[in-house]
Amino acid sequence: MPRCVRDESGGLYTTLGRAQKNDIDASDGVELPFAPEVGGATPFGGGFVVGVLEKAKDGLAARLVVLSSTLGAAKTVDLGHVHGDVLPPVPVVASPGLVVALPDGAPNGTLVRLARVDDPEGAGAVKFGAEISQAKDDSDAFGIEIGTKRGVVVWDEWSKEAGHSVIKAVTFPKDDIAKTSSDFVISGAHDDAESPLVVKRPGGFWVAWIANQKREPDKKERELASDTTDAVDLGPRTLSLAPLDDEGRPAGAPLSVSRQGGHVLGFDLSPARDGAALLAWRDDKTAPGATGGAAHVAMVSPGGAIDARAVIEDDASVDVPVLVADDAPPVGAPAAWLAIASDSDVARLSALDAAGHSEDELSPEAAFGTGTPLAAHARRVVIAKPSGHRVELEVFTCDKPNAVPAAP
Repeated sequence: MPRCVRDESGGLYTTLGRAQKNDIDASDGVELPFAPEVGGATPFGGGFVVGVLEKAKDGLAARLVVLSSTLGAAKTVDLGHVHGDVLPPVPVVASPGLVVALPDGAPNGTLVRLARVDDPEGAGAVKFGAEISQAKDDSDAFGIEIGTKRGVVVWDEWSKEAGHSVIKAVTFPKDDIAKTSSDFVISGAHDDAESPLVVKRPGGFWVAWIANQKREPDKKERELASDTTDAVDLGPRTLSLAPLDDEGRPAGAPLSVSRQGGHVLGFDLSPARDGAALLAWRDDKTAPGATGGAAHVAMVSPGGAIDARAVIEDDASVDVPVLVADDAPPVGAPAAWLAIASDSDVARLSALDAAGHSEDELSPEAAFGTGTPLAAHARRVVIAKPSGHRVELEVFTCDKPNAVPAAP
């Protein structure tokens, strides 16, 4: 019995981009240069909102794509043009509308522009607010979330004073995106920190990042190095997690979630039951960009207890795991989904229960093909599937293995 069945409603499917001549040489699931780029996604109403970047006649356009069963076709909300090599927009719910974090190029780094979008399924009114400046460095990673009182934006930035990268944050009233606080550091004093993600929890937020412990390469690594690759391992990389209060300020010391001496190459973070945090990461002593290694999942309780386990011990095809929590799971439905691309780029999927434990084997999901899950709500999962110069956004109804998926 399939785990996932595509919803055929016209408002829950769309194709981004345009087919081009060399698409005939690209098999399904291949993403070619200048294809639309998909960013963050969030459940909204009875559907989903997805942030995208698309090539336009006069530059690069940032947009929101609204997928809803109440619409006859997917709807687009225009956010204007952006400049430089930046990430796609990330929407988050700020009832009754959305707040969007929109990266944009700037002379001395990157800006993250805040925008309020009211009535995204209808008029789609856009109002811009504050611009958050990020220093010029090699990383453009950032995250945004809205809590009960305030919103928070986090990013990594090189600190001349500290001599390493730090995680910074600003906060803003959830109902006033024009007023942001001064930026402040939330990573540990000695953490060379990068790649932050943030999710909300009761009473505040969770923020996670990768912490580097530098060392000199050994003899074997020096022999592997060349002028064209800096892919040698330069030291352990661990996964840190810290709580913030409802004002977006640090509310406790960072926890080390992954094993000491490990090599975290990428991770994902999701909210979990009763205020816990769910994390998944790839651990491998190889170069970023290569595949291989092990995949782990950990549930961290509000009190800091860590329940960690390996879901893949050693596999040459391991990619960075993707976690998608269902924000409103029906009784008996999976609380979250874990997805990892295989060596053939076909998504391997596993249903997770409320404790973060697998309810089935991590196995290919034929219905998804090469698609990547973006968000989930009430058994529905939205995925992005590359196809040459196009990207397909599709919504599926998914359930536990051997269960009959609910009718869309």
